Amino acid sequence: MKWLWIILSWFCFYSASGQDDFLSVYNRIVKTRDRQAILQENIKNNMADSVLLPGHLKLHRAFLADTVLPIARGVINLTFPDISFVGIDNKAYSVSDFSGKQLIINYNYLYCQGCLNRIDSTLELIAGKNVQMLVLFLEPYQKEIDDLKVYGKNVSIGFINEDTSELISFGLGDNCMYYLNENRQIEFFDRAYPNKHEIAWNNFLKTHVK
Repeated sequence: MKWLWIILSWFCFYSASGQDDFLSVYNRIVKTRDRQAILQENIKNNMADSVLLPGHLKLHRAFLADTVLPIARGVINLTFPDISFVGIDNKAYSVSDFSGKQLIINYNYLYCQGCLNRIDSTLELIAGKNVQMLVLFLEPYQKEIDDLKVYGKNVSIGFINEDTSELISFGLGDNCMYYLNENRQIEFFDRAYPNKHEIAWNNFLKTHVK
């Protein structure tokens, strides 16, 4: 019995630590984005001053070398946070309810047709695979669920608050995709790939999903 308690304690610690690591990546990205905002504001305010402009441009180039995206790649192999959401049946759920399944998490925008098309293209690529897809929208769209296309049993719909959306998207916008293994570890995050994240996502599914 003592050994069982030790194992369970270790498991809980490991899970919490994994989520803390995810939060650490998020905090680093927030700080980097804040630096960018301050820098851009400084450049804007001093644009008319040709003497100061080269210095600001140098700082801007230094920021680009410390871009958000390499930091975002740090989530690979981390534990995805056990976020909660409300289903279309108005019941409360969490990501851990899908334990033991390979899971795709998509944070999306209800009225972006191109974004919604990614759901269809993703489902085509995982057809016949044992993969569950969780599509998340902001809570206000729960009132407009009738506008949402009806998907099959391998797709679950959920609604999250703005804080949760900010956390899992790192403030990089909606239309982002995660691929989690059975242990809720992140195997892929498409937003870590600039400008070509949709292509990178499709290539990942074609080569890694069995």
